[in-house]
Amino acid sequence: MAAKGVTWKFIPPSAPHFVGVWEAAVKSFKTHLKRTVGPGRLTYEELSTLLLSIEAVLNSRPLGPIVGEPVIAIPEANLDSELNVDLLHHWKLVQALRAVFWNRRGKEYLNTLQQRVKWRCRHENLSVGDCVVIVDPSFMTATGRWPLGRVTKVYLGQDGMVRVADVRTARGMYTRPNVKLVSLPVKE
Repeated sequence: MAAKGVTWKFIPPSAPHFVGVWEAAVKSFKTHLKRTVGPGRLTYEELSTLLLSIEAVLNSRPLGPIVGEPVIAIPEANLDSELNVDLLHHWKLVQALRAVFWNRRGKEYLNTLQQRVKWRCRHENLSVGDCVVIVDPSFMTATGRWPLGRVTKVYLGQDGMVRVADVRTARGMYTRPNVKLVSLPVKE
């Protein structure tokens, strides 16, 4: 891969916002798929068809040029009428789910495109030795508390602000984005 000029860039764990464009697409896909299907059960073929339809919806605005020929399905010959009725029922079900997905995504996705308020004032950077709380649902203790940790290393963004930090906790070392770390006001 390196010989072909491929450069790997990794993001810290629990920081999907570092690569917002494609992570937003993944989040949109998962969220709306769960809301569309809900607790319902689909056959493998229904799920495959629905996923391909959703993929088509999400990829309707490509990030780059589309290359290649369109895929054309060739219908199978000699299908009996019972099978045709069953297939038609499943096809209508998938089309209805696709319509629900499209409508929900359209309404809810537009809300996410509204302008968000950014941090307007500068705040103190995290520094090595700071005591922090890791605010991450996967780290909450059984008693409902966030784990405490101490910053051991910081990583600066292009603007000179800390964007990621290594944190030592009772459970071990973790790398987390600064938005998931809350610095406690006590300095030692």
